[in-house]
Amino acid sequence: MRKKVVRYGLCAHLLSVYGGLVNSTSLARVLAYPSADAVRLAHRRRTLPVRMFRVPHRKGWFAATEDVAAWLESQAKRTRVNDESLGD
Repeated sequence: MRKKVVRYGLCAHLLSVYGGLVNSTSLARVLAYPSADAVRLAHRRRTLPVRMFRVPHRKGWFAATEDVAAWLESQAKRTRVNDESLGD
């Protein structure tokens, strides 16, 4: 049950700050990339961990806030699993 609360909390927070879409500049901040250019380069190289897409009549690339939250939560879960396995 806690996992759903954590994910909902993270998603709700990101939605309240960024809305439903995250632009390249904000995505760089959220995913700890050095710059929006680094995000764009990762997207071009297909190494960005979330899908980006264009929105008609809007400039630039965007990611769905829920996708960003889901990826961040998956990384947190992966880290917790690795930390627990080191404790054995």
